Amino acid sequence: MGDRTVNAIAFGILTPEGVVAYCSSRFARIIHASQKGPIAGVSITAWLEPASGPLSSSWFSTILTIEGTLRLKGSLKTVQYRLEPMTATTDRTENGAIIFLGDDTQTLDLIHAQAFQLNPGLSAISVLETGEHLDVNPAWLSAMEYQRSDVIGKTARDMNIWENISFRSEIVRQLTTYGRVENLEGRMRTKSGKLRDIIVSAERVSYFGRTLAVFASHDITEVKKSHADLAALNRRLEARVAERTAELETKNRQLLDAVKRAEAANDAKSRFLATMSHEIRTPLNAIINMAELLAEEKRTGLDAKYLSNIVNSAQSLAAIVNDTLDFASIEENELKIVPIEVNVEVIVEGVIRSLAPLGHRKGVELVLSIAPRLPEDICVDPTRLRQILYNLIGNAIKFTRSGWIGVYVDLATTNGYHELLLSVCDTGIGIEPIDQNRIFDRFSKISPGSDDATSGTGLGLSIALGLAQAMGGAIGVDSSPNHGSTFRVSLPASSCSAPPPDMPLNEVIILGPGSKTRSGLESACIGLGVATRVVEQGDAISGSPLLGVALVVLPLSVCATSMMEWYERACSLCSRVIVFSPIGQTTEVLSGLALENSQIEFYPIGRSSLSALLNGQDSSARSEDGPQIALSLAGLHVLIADDVEENRLVVEWALKACGARITTVDNGEDAVGLIKQGVFDLLLLDLRMPGLDGYETAARIRSLGGRAGKTPIIAVSANVTPDGSRMQAAGIDNFLAKPFRPSRLRSAVLKALGRSHTGEHDAVTQNPHPILDAAFLAAQLSYAGPEAICRAIDAFGQHLERRLCSIETARNDADCIEAIHRLAGAASSLGLSRLFNLCVELETTFSSHDRVNRARKFAAIRSLSESSAFYIKRYRNNIT
Repeated sequence: MGDRTVNAIAFGILTPEGVVAYCSSRFARIIHASQKGPIAGVSITAWLEPASGPLSSSWFSTILTIEGTLRLKGSLKTVQYRLEPMTATTDRTENGAIIFLGDDTQTLDLIHAQAFQLNPGLSAISVLETGEHLDVNPAWLSAMEYQRSDVIGKTARDMNIWENISFRSEIVRQLTTYGRVENLEGRMRTKSGKLRDIIVSAERVSYFGRTLAVFASHDITEVKKSHADLAALNRRLEARVAERTAELETKNRQLLDAVKRAEAANDAKSRFLATMSHEIRTPLNAIINMAELLAEEKRTGLDAKYLSNIVNSAQSLAAIVNDTLDFASIEENELKIVPIEVNVEVIVEGVIRSLAPLGHRKGVELVLSIAPRLPEDICVDPTRLRQILYNLIGNAIKFTRSGWIGVYVDLATTNGYHELLLSVCDTGIGIEPIDQNRIFDRFSKISPGSDDATSGTGLGLSIALGLAQAMGGAIGVDSSPNHGSTFRVSLPASSCSAPPPDMPLNEVIILGPGSKTRSGLESACIGLGVATRVVEQGDAISGSPLLGVALVVLPLSVCATSMMEWYERACSLCSRVIVFSPIGQTTEVLSGLALENSQIEFYPIGRSSLSALLNGQDSSARSEDGPQIALSLAGLHVLIADDVEENRLVVEWALKACGARITTVDNGEDAVGLIKQGVFDLLLLDLRMPGLDGYETAARIRSLGGRAGKTPIIAVSANVTPDGSRMQAAGIDNFLAKPFRPSRLRSAVLKALGRSHTGEHDAVTQNPHPILDAAFLAAQLSYAGPEAICRAIDAFGQHLERRLCSIETARNDADCIEAIHRLAGAASSLGLSRLFNLCVELETTFSSHDRVNRARKFAAIRSLSESSAFYIKRYRNNIT
């Protein structure tokens, strides 16, 4: 009875007289809870009594099992008991009894028994040596498809439970050796013969002298099936991933090959553009420079006109080449920005005045407003600024059917940072909100409207945005349908000079019908600090003529009588009168004005040009293409290295005309040899020469050392974007892109030699009315696109003969004037300025009754029309 498990049960053996013959240690602990002393040999009544009355000796003589409640003497604590009489197996005589006492621990054993039955796992108790099953729980019976009566008392071998009998042997071995089994995996067979995957854990216990095995197993059949299914799914997924990976790798290889081909094609395109740029610019440079050098000799008559046309046409072609390359540069993010100090007001004024006739012919006013604080000189790229303005103002004219267009220029300064602000406002058709998000995309057009004004290529705003961003700026738009649009441009600016000083005047009186232009001139005069009065039609002013200036602002459409009334009123008020007429719409009565103390000017006009006019200065002196003065280069010895003879001649003539001594070579080796002599002040070096190119030639010269190695070097090339790092490494001092004007060449020479070139200009005589106004057409091309221009040119050619016949065969003056007016309108829309002005002059002869002059102009109109048709057709061929 010394077994630990047996002593864990609270029991005692009683004699028939109720004396305790033996008890377990747990039994002793329970009854000792009430009093101390020996237990064996003492009556059980010394410690325990019935909960209701004392125990009697007759109680022990029963052969029945009794269960009930006893009370510990001297305590109110009760304990459950069971009395099992012991009877002899032979004669069934009374032989005492065994009493079992229950406490909290035994209650816990009952809970454990309940847990055994309720456990969802497969629990079983069997005799270790024989395998006889003593108990199994319902989960075991359900999984193995047995009834309890089929299992209790049977062994695993009897029921053929284990798939492999050796598995049972391994369980017995581990229980015998280690006392437990943990997570041993095997397979059991159900009553119907199905095999179940089981994971077995068991522990060896001793109970009433018997060695038992308590099993706690889990059926993992479904888990293993799920694992198998998952493994199969994983294998399928891995196979599909491998397949897709192989496909993606193939696609990636194809894409990489396509990218390489695209990059190769792009490189080829870039090389082609660079090569074509060089090949086109080289002869073009020769044409422009030779023509300008001839023009410097002050030729007159037809020679001057022919030279002017040559220069205009060549410069137009150069502009087309530049625009093509600029668009490609924007696409490749390689656009070259060259900021220089320029008069921004002059640039903006030049652009708006060149485009104003297009708006005026539609009845749309164009107004230029310059902020008083705008400096004279601002550091910005003038070429890109013009391109942006041509696009935005051209678009405003295109989409505005009536009303006005305003161009506003200002400079904002914050913490020393300068920003040039430009705004183009119109009263046009406006832009839908959905279109405002995409109008800056390439080839994007606004939603179709009620007319065909929305036609075009859709590149203008994209180019303008690309140029602004390349300059470090931005473009935004505010618009609503049928309420016009405002495009705002902000560009970083630096090295700004002070605003121009105001030039004092006594007073300015402004006359004319109310208009945006009149209001703009009033604001400009006030901004100049001039006392300004606006006189309406019925205002009465007394006194003698003023010493100030009267400005007569003519509307876009005005009758001769009304105009003369305003003019005469102005003459009566001031000693000096300036008549402002819309540019591009000269009326026939202007020639009849008495201009002794008066002059005619055209609007729109800038603030500084207005100031110059009011102070009696010539506003044309501010023009970008005003008269220019040649520089002196006497005493300089210049070496020219270029493999193209025409280029050498152009540079030689341009520098010789200013007194320089010239030596020319056609290769780099000879240039290095001559520079070694140390007798040259400057080297003009073409970068792209066969053999020793310009970079290597410059590097060799720098390696000579001494005076020869320090010779200033100007690189000359038709490639407008040379490799700057290579030029710096080779020791090249400056760069000049072809085509260039003689003035730029001379300025570059003086700059390289450290001399001042302030006030430098070219003396080039320009015909004020060329047959074809290339700048005008370039502006139209920028906002209308080549397709629209080509259609207009084709229509002009188709209708020209009919229009000429209408003029020549008109039945009366009214029909003739109408036919002339139609031809003039067609000519003006295509920049045929000489034909347009001839038509205007011819129309004027009808009102002046100048028949002699009319006959002379009639004779010239067909010849000039045919010449104009020839030039405009050639222009069409150049842009297609």
